[in-house]
Amino acid sequence: MKYRLTNYDYMNLWLVLSPEEIKEEFGARAKSPRQIRRLYEKHHLSNMREMRKELAAHYKQQKPMHVDLKCFVSEQLRERATACVSHIWDKIEKLEKEEEWDSI
Repeated sequence: MKYRLTNYDYMNLWLVLSPEEIKEEFGARAKSPRQIRRLYEKHHLSNMREMRKELAAHYKQQKPMHVDLKCFVSEQLRERATACVSHIWDKIEKLEKEEEWDSI
C-alpha cells in the first residue's frame, strides 16, 4: 500500500510549495491541488501571499545588508522546502520498507 500524505505533511509543506508543486512532487501519494487548497482554507491557511509579506518583515532585520529582501526570503523558503520534501520522502521510504518486511 502506498503512503498517502497526511494533514501534518500538508501543513509542513504550506508556504514552501504550492498545491500544484505538492501534487507534482508526490504524485499519487498527494491529494489534488483543489483538495489541498480546501484543506488549507479549512485551517485558515489559504493566504500565502500575506504570510510571505509577514516573513519578509520578520527577516528584514536578519538579512545581510547587501542582499535583496525578496531574494533572501525566497532562499529561506527554498531551503525549508528542500528540507520538508526530503524529510517526507525519507518517511515514505522508511514506512514502505517496513511494510514490505511485515508482508514477508
